[in-house]
Amino acid sequence: MNGRKSILGGLLATLLLGLVESVARLAGGPPPPSGNVVRLGTCRIEVDRLVCPGAPEQDIAIPPKSERPRVVVLGGSTVRNPFNPNPDADFPTHLARSIPRVEVLNLGCAGLDTAGVWALARQLPVLAPDLVVLHTGHNDYNATLFQGRIRAMSLWSLPVEQALSASWIRVWLTPVRRLRDGKPASGGIAVEHDIVRRVRPDIDARFRDELASVVRASPAPVVLTTLLRNFDEGPNGVDVTGHPTCASILPRLPSRLDGASGPSIPGALALAEAHCGDTSVTWWLRAHTEADPSKRAHAWRLALALDAAPVRAPLSADDIVREVAAATGAPLADLARDMAGGYQPGTWFYDPLHTSAAGAGEMARALCPVVTGALATNGFPGHACSE
Repeated sequence: MNGRKSILGGLLATLLLGLVESVARLAGGPPPPSGNVVRLGTCRIEVDRLVCPGAPEQDIAIPPKSERPRVVVLGGSTVRNPFNPNPDADFPTHLARSIPRVEVLNLGCAGLDTAGVWALARQLPVLAPDLVVLHTGHNDYNATLFQGRIRAMSLWSLPVEQALSASWIRVWLTPVRRLRDGKPASGGIAVEHDIVRRVRPDIDARFRDELASVVRASPAPVVLTTLLRNFDEGPNGVDVTGHPTCASILPRLPSRLDGASGPSIPGALALAEAHCGDTSVTWWLRAHTEADPSKRAHAWRLALALDAAPVRAPLSADDIVREVAAATGAPLADLARDMAGGYQPGTWFYDPLHTSAAGAGEMARALCPVVTGALATNGFPGHACSE
């Protein structure tokens, strides 16, 4: 009897939700697209503008083609962050200053993954670029399961999320979700499953294929870049499966170091090892206590790989970029490798992956020789990088 009541109640609830959705559509028309859909699906290139209906903060004017060679930079908010009032925090701004006789056109769009980059690359012929720079990858990993929000979910709920994403119910529930899914002021999000690790091989394969597709779709030669990540920022998600006390001590662990080191870090590591085992936060703290560079790099790689609700792409994404560069013959600016030795704690970033003005300048300094070399190879010699 109880089972029948549950089934009947579920059917009635479904019918009621369907009725509410139908009435809402009759009264207000189709629901507005979610922010993620707007960012990834409707930005388009016109002759004189990048247009993103519903997200006008992403729109930019595109000047007419001049006699200067045109370099177009594509990617997400690590290329152009429209919410940051300081344009000096975007590396294409510094790159343009370094090679003033080259036009550097920044077409980065916040939230764009590599599939979105591919869609824009197919529209580039109207702009007649002479070189395209791709800096992409973070959103392929952090948006795959979370639809633009860092929010862990169970596999059974994915179809529900897909259905709700195109409904008025999703619009009404969004404020509730934001309250529920907010990250604590310190520590990370406690997650009770390993979905990210289980789907990681599929994400890697898709990223590899889509990155190669962008190179093939581009109307101009392409420069690929590896990615940067803030070493001082802790993991966003911690898989607490099998560690019943881990979630309760996460607020006591640091979520960022700001370049600081001292007795608090070993103490935090001891606490993490006692309660959280070999999880992302434990490996991140180990990375900050290791004196040996190879052991530090190993711990950092594991911290990113084990992040249960990632904001940043794992270091394996850089390996994929290198593989695609080798397979396609695209020049590679290996920023992750070339800039690692000069990392400045607390100065290059203002969050886990977006650069400060200083960090953007360092990115442009490392990227510029690859760009000028690629221009020279493709018929535009004589451009040198200024300091």
